[in-house]
Amino acid sequence: MSDDDFFRAALRGNVAVLQAMANLHPRLLSAWSSGSAGRHTALSLAAAAAQADAVATIISLGAELNAPDDDGTTPLMHAAMHGHARVLQILLDAGAGATLERSDDGMNAVCLAAAYGRPNSLGVFFRADPSLVGARAANGRTPLHCAVAARQAPTAKYLLGRWRAAPDATDAHGDTPLHLVEDKPSLLLLLYAHPHPPSLERTNAAGQTAAEALAARGLNSLADALAAMPSRSWPADASMLERMESGDAGTHDHDHHEDDDERHKGHDHDHD
Repeated sequence: MSDDDFFRAALRGNVAVLQAMANLHPRLLSAWSSGSAGRHTALSLAAAAAQADAVATIISLGAELNAPDDDGTTPLMHAAMHGHARVLQILLDAGAGATLERSDDGMNAVCLAAAYGRPNSLGVFFRADPSLVGARAANGRTPLHCAVAARQAPTAKYLLGRWRAAPDATDAHGDTPLHLVEDKPSLLLLLYAHPHPPSLERTNAAGQTAAEALAARGLNSLADALAAMPSRSWPADASMLERMESGDAGTHDHDHHEDDDERHKGHDHDHD
């Protein structure tokens, strides 16, 4: 059998092959696969494919829990991004690091779960350690920052409502989550309606209020609505934002590109 058979076994959850090959060739536990979608450890492949029994087996055989792929993504990050709660729990119970930073962008597993809109992953993290609600990526962003920046409104609502995430936290650039709102009026509404919203006068490192930061990114309608909020009654402001959300008012002057998660897909095809 070739090395590729070992990685296929990880993807497909073939525990018998994993055990037999790892006993014969222990080096495979720390080796990287080869493929057009990047190079990955067997543990990462099993975690991304939600193969819980394979993940437990590879760990029991002695694989390094936090060994990254070629782009710095750890097995825990894969499980978090894909929303595989059972795999995530297995890795956390074994001691995988939730706040380790990915080498190419400084994101940790908790912030990746928020950015990919995986509240089930976030629930596993926070039940294991409630302090992870405030876990910081390399740029100082919290999970709430990451959810807002990625336009993940349901996840942001989950963080604020279920886990009391701080809406006024600032990142390394002085941005609150309100500074990072994209063309998603519901997120603006969610943050502004919070019982303890970030101050509308707070400025980031560039000296911009949230309204000014929105305007600088071409979100003029949202910026105008936010700038008017301190002097208007909340029901009127809410009505304006709700009309924007339903498409009755323009919120952006240029195209917005969705997060690209293609590099995290297609592992199975690389080893067939």
